[in-house]
Amino acid sequence: MPERNYFINESEDDNKFVELWSKTRLPFEPKGWLLEMRNSLRSRLRAMHNPENMMLQAHYVSDEEGFCDVENVLVYNVGSGSFTDLCYRGLCLERVFSLPIQPKNIEEFFPHYQRYSLTDPSKGPLYWAKEQSLAYWTKISCPSLKGAIKPHSFWYAIKSGSIKVVDKLKLPSYFGLKLKINAPSGTRINLASVIKPLLDGIISGFHSHDGSYNPIVVERLNRSLGEEESHIEHMLMERSKAVLGTRNLVHPFRTGVQWNPGDDLCVVAKVVIDDCSVGTSWSLEGELFTVVPCDD
Repeated sequence: MPERNYFINESEDDNKFVELWSKTRLPFEPKGWLLEMRNSLRSRLRAMHNPENMMLQAHYVSDEEGFCDVENVLVYNVGSGSFTDLCYRGLCLERVFSLPIQPKNIEEFFPHYQRYSLTDPSKGPLYWAKEQSLAYWTKISCPSLKGAIKPHSFWYAIKSGSIKVVDKLKLPSYFGLKLKINAPSGTRINLASVIKPLLDGIISGFHSHDGSYNPIVVERLNRSLGEEESHIEHMLMERSKAVLGTRNLVHPFRTGVQWNPGDDLCVVAKVVIDDCSVGTSWSLEGELFTVVPCDD
C-alpha cells in the first residue's frame, strides 16, 4: 500500500467534527496531493450541519514554531465557502505547539493536525487561558461585516476608539484576542469570510508604525478613510495603544496598502456575534491579553 500523505476522520454522529492529519501544513495555493487534501477537507466541512446556532471551534496542532497565522491555516487556506453554515454565531481558533496525537491504526506519522467541531458560543478556548489583560474596550463603533471588508477600517476603529490600555511594559511572547460583534437584529454572516481582515485590522491597531513609506501609505489610507493625512499619520505613529510594539506595519501594495501585524503570535482568537442590537449600527467590544497553556 502506498504511503499516505494525509488522513481525514469525521464523526459518525451527525457530522459534528472533522479531523485532518497531514505530512505538510496546508498552504494557500496547494498543488498535487495537497490540493486533493484541501478538496477532501472542504467536502467534509460542507457536510457538517449547525442547526443549533453553535460556534465553530477549530485548532491547529504542530510542534513547528515557525511563522504561521492560525486564521490562514484553519480558514483562509481552506476557503471561506466551506464554512458558510458553521460559524454565523461564532468562531474560535487556536494554535497549539505540540506533537499531534496520531490516528489509531495508521502506520504513518503526521506532524500536522487540524480539528473542526461545534460547541456552545459561551465556551472558552480549549488550550489557552488568559494570563493578563493588555487592553480592553466596550462597544466602539465599527464598520459592517457585510460586503468588502478591509483591515484599515478595523485599524481605524481601534485607533479612534476608547481603549483601556492595562499594560504595555513588556511585549508578549504570545497573545489572545476575544471579540464580540454587536450586529443589527437578524444579521447572519459567514465569519470565516471576514476573519482575516478583521484580525489583521484589530491587531494592527495595537502596533505603531516605524515610519516606512509614510507619505505613500498615508496618502492611500486618506483615499480609503477620507481622514486628514496629518491625522492618519499621527494614528500610525502614536504609541499609547501599541501594546504589541513598533514594526514596519503597513507598506504600499499595488494601488493600495498591505498590513503586516504580528498576528503570527496570536495563538487564540474567539469571535462571537450578538445579533440583538436595535437599529442598523454595528459595534465591537473585546480584549487583548497574554496567554498561558490551560491545565490538563
